[in-house]
Amino acid sequence: LIRAFTDFLAFMVLFNYIIPVSMYVTVEMQKFLGSYFIMWDDDMFDEELGERAQVNTSDLNEELGQVEYVFTDKTGTLTENNMEFIECCVDGYVYVPDAICNGQVMPGATSMDMIDSSPGPGGKESEELFFRALCLCHTVQVKEEETVDGIKMGIHQNKATSFYISSSPDEVALVEGMKRLGFTYLRLKDSHMEILNREDEVERFELLEVLTFDSVRRRMSVIVRSTTGEYYLFCKGADSSIFPRVISGKVEQVKARVEHNAVEGLRTLCVAYRKLSVAQYEETCHLLNSAKLALQDRDRKLAEAYDLIEKDFILLGATAVEDRLQDKAADTIESLQKAGMKVWVLTGDKMETAAATCYASKLFRRSTQILELTTKRTEEQSLHDVLFDLSKTVLRQHGSMTRDTFSGLSADCVDYGLIIDGATLSAVLKPSQEDSSQGNYKEIFLEICRNCSAVLCCRMAPLQKAQVA
Repeated sequence: LIRAFTDFLAFMVLFNYIIPVSMYVTVEMQKFLGSYFIMWDDDMFDEELGERAQVNTSDLNEELGQVEYVFTDKTGTLTENNMEFIECCVDGYVYVPDAICNGQVMPGATSMDMIDSSPGPGGKESEELFFRALCLCHTVQVKEEETVDGIKMGIHQNKATSFYISSSPDEVALVEGMKRLGFTYLRLKDSHMEILNREDEVERFELLEVLTFDSVRRRMSVIVRSTTGEYYLFCKGADSSIFPRVISGKVEQVKARVEHNAVEGLRTLCVAYRKLSVAQYEETCHLLNSAKLALQDRDRKLAEAYDLIEKDFILLGATAVEDRLQDKAADTIESLQKAGMKVWVLTGDKMETAAATCYASKLFRRSTQILELTTKRTEEQSLHDVLFDLSKTVLRQHGSMTRDTFSGLSADCVDYGLIIDGATLSAVLKPSQEDSSQGNYKEIFLEICRNCSAVLCCRMAPLQKAQVA
């Protein structure tokens, strides 16, 4: 009888929630009233919109205080995603629209003066080819005047004009930048792309193939035919995907300018081209058609075809586009860190560009000790040695950092920030089949991250962002 009684009590405790109804009502009332305190908080009032914080559900009140990690993208989140063309570099010479030519300030100079004054034999031909490449290698569409949300777009000085739209703000910025430098993209009509050059002459190029951009290749290409019958393969993309495929051109000069702009926080792209003979074009068409008509593994075969086509380039130059930081982005990041939250930035941008944005947004402070886990470092040392060196560094000060450390309560602790690129992250998260003790570094990596106040993941593909988050 006693055993039956104890079993009954055990059943009641394990399988039933014995909570007084009054307590349940009290908790719900506390959540409901807590949501009003959030809405009444003056620190969460938006002065520009004139609106307070809106609480849609009171069930998340207590969970907000338990958030420890915040994952954010860079473009469009920390930055405005409003691109502005800053400069371009052609064969090592820098061009800033209406301002600088080859590093010299030209007060009152027009874009035409800048282009014509470029030194060097064959400089004019390279410049024009560079500008044509950017006017042709894109997916920008031209729209005439229309009304969007009550605002007339395409109006300039009371005259109806056209404007550019694209899924990528970078492409719009580049095409508009070329317009400021004297080459205007007009339209795509009947598979022909039209350009207005600086002599006000319309040039027509037949668009034959478009090798679309993807996050793995980090580049896009077009194949066009001029009115003289010449075939061109124009390509633009990240420096890491263009430079290895270049066989000639002023690589060192352009690379130096790309590094300089990246450190300044500008988004950079490289431009290259290759002339195709009729036989090469026919071979290219055969490769693309075979891949497009494949019933199985079409994506893989297309990637292989693109890899065979996009090679042996001649480097033309590079571009720099600015994406300004969002207002109060730095204050927001600082507030999150003071609350003890660790912020991870996941971006596909170049490491130097992303790092400059992180410093500007106060994700990294000047006192932050930066730990690099990048391809460049793993080429000098083995991944095993790099990980264990970083692990010893962060654990030398403390065994494991607590939430209070990041909220500023432990001022004696060193502030660490980690930078890792996509290629190294894939190697870290991929266990080795040969030696599990040497190859599985996931736990070591996570321990390093737990002891860093901020982590920057750069050169990441969208799939990698999803895996990290």
